[in-house]
Amino acid sequence: LKRTVVAFCFSFVILSLMYSITFSLRSVSIKATRCYSSTICIKAGIRPTLDDVERISKGERARRRGTGSRSVPHRLNAFERDEWELAKRRRFVVLDGTGWRRERGDSPLLNSFRNYCDSVAIPCISLMRGIGAGTIHDKVLVDFSPLRVSLLSSIASDMKEMAGRYSSVVNITDDCEVNVEVLDKSLDSLPIWRIPVISIEFEFNVRADARKFASSIA
Repeated sequence: LKRTVVAFCFSFVILSLMYSITFSLRSVSIKATRCYSSTICIKAGIRPTLDDVERISKGERARRRGTGSRSVPHRLNAFERDEWELAKRRRFVVLDGTGWRRERGDSPLLNSFRNYCDSVAIPCISLMRGIGAGTIHDKVLVDFSPLRVSLLSSIASDMKEMAGRYSSVVNITDDCEVNVEVLDKSLDSLPIWRIPVISIEFEFNVRADARKFASSIA
C-alpha cells in the first residue's frame, strides 16, 4: 500500500511539473507571437499607448508622462478630427499643404498621426496636396521614424522602385541618410516628437497618382 501511495504521489508531482513546463512554454510562445514585430516588442516601453494618443489629440493629459509636449501641438479641431479617423483606417493622412495651422504654429493633425504611427509601429505616410496658384504638385512623404529602426536602405529602395512605375513622379528627395549611431540612441530612448523626421518625399504632377501611390505603400 505504501508503495502504491508513493508511486501515486510521484506520478502526481511529475504530471504537475510537466503541466507547469507546458504552460510556461505556451506563455512564452504567445508572448513571442505578440512581439513578432521587433519594432513593437523592443520599443514597447517607449511607444505611446493608443489611449494616450487619443487623449492628447483631444487636448487631454496623457496618462504616461512624456507622451506629448506643450511645445508640439496635438489637439485637433472638428475638421481635423474627421480626417484623423479616416487616416487611421487608410493608414495615411491627407493634408492641405503641410497641414500647417497658423494659430497653433504647427500641424496638429500630422503630429497626432505621427504619434499614432509610433504607437502601432508603421511609417507615417502623409499625402500633402498642393495649394496655391501656378503649377500645383502633390507630395507623398514617408516618415520612417515611427518604425524606430535605423537600417532603412532596403525599405527605401523598394519604395523608390514602386514610385518608378509612375510617369507622373517629377522628383524624389531622400532624407534617410542619417548618423546611425546617434539615431540608435534616440530611437531607444526618446518619444517620437523628439526624434527627427527620417523620410523620402515623392513629388507627383498628377493628383490621382499621388493618392494611388500613398494607398499602395500604406
